[in-house]
Amino acid sequence: MHSKEDVIKKPMSSEVKNNLLAFIETVEQFRTLDPDMPTQTMLTFLYCKILEEEQEFATVRDIATKLKTSSSSASRNVVAHTQINRQRKAGTGLLEAYENPLKRNEKIIRYTKKGEMMFDSLMNRLSK
Repeated sequence: MHSKEDVIKKPMSSEVKNNLLAFIETVEQFRTLDPDMPTQTMLTFLYCKILEEEQEFATVRDIATKLKTSSSSASRNVVAHTQINRQRKAGTGLLEAYENPLKRNEKIIRYTKKGEMMFDSLMNRLSK
């Protein structure tokens, strides 16, 4: 166990403080949609954009790989961001999922207009 005297407190630079505050504001913006939103659900939304950049679109399987979780868990996180979540209540409306016409057992995930606006807002906060 360390005493208070053992802990060396380094001053935080203004750049680090600003980055930390921007990160906190980003998490808080997700919390405006759902105050108890799990981290995996936040990451699901963000990974969709990364996957769109890396390839043409995101799939539930791709998201599961990024999250290092099962497809069923990834699917639940995606559904939390659609219009109606798995409890049949309003979801965030940030994502839409639909069947891939070329691979019927695959769901394609895309940002909705609201999702694009949320993403832009997040990026604006992070680039202050």
